[in-house]
Amino acid sequence: MSRSTTSVAALLCLSLPALAGCATLRERQQAGGTRYWPTAARWKSAATGALKDPHTWAPAAGAALFAATGWDDNLSSWATRKTPIFSSPRGAQDVSDTLRDWSEYAMYATGVAAPGRKAAWGSRAERLLLEYLGDEATSRATTTLKKATDRERPDHSDRLSFPSGHSSEAFYRVGMARRNVDATGLPEGAKLGIKIGLDALAVGTAWARVEGGVHYPADVMAGAALGNFVALFLNDAFLAPGAPVAIRARVGPDDFFLGMALSY
Repeated sequence: MSRSTTSVAALLCLSLPALAGCATLRERQQAGGTRYWPTAARWKSAATGALKDPHTWAPAAGAALFAATGWDDNLSSWATRKTPIFSSPRGAQDVSDTLRDWSEYAMYATGVAAPGRKAAWGSRAERLLLEYLGDEATSRATTTLKKATDRERPDHSDRLSFPSGHSSEAFYRVGMARRNVDATGLPEGAKLGIKIGLDALAVGTAWARVEGGVHYPADVMAGAALGNFVALFLNDAFLAPGAPVAIRARVGPDDFFLGMALSY
């Protein structure tokens, strides 16, 4: 394997457990009471659940397999040559932009539809704020991995191929939207139908990047795993009902800078 392919496989194995290491954060205290922050036990539970979710481990395993074999190059070449779904590589790239935008609209729309709760991060406004900050964090984590792996794109346009930013953002937004749908009082059949549509948005975004010739399959699958992990990790740490959450105390300037640091 080439140096870049080896780096892809290694970082894929290390990145998600490293993110899960955030679960070791201790609950912080201040003179006025407990901060508006999940407990260490809830961080750990959220990280474990996000890693065990099939939308995380299945694409992560697929990305590792494709990165370690010749399937990555073969499927990428076939997709850009045949363009089985979209009319052309350029058309596929345009569709990927559109679908990614729709996933953002879906996240915020379902966030508004989800009921508020009398708990920390329970209001709709707080839910939307957390979703926004998570979206920014996903984008920055993706950019960091791109620079670290230094993998050349299939079209040789630059060396920012792994992981796919479109894929990580779409799967993050859809992951949040799926949790929002679960929180509504809709019938189970309706929830299932909506979530199938949401998954189609994310999968369509990812495949369009491959057919567009700007990403290998391993790139989009790794992006999918990363985005879904961050979505479920944050949602279950801050928003899921039934788990202990730190009680809101006064908010000071240090809370603002902590939030800014986390978003970066």
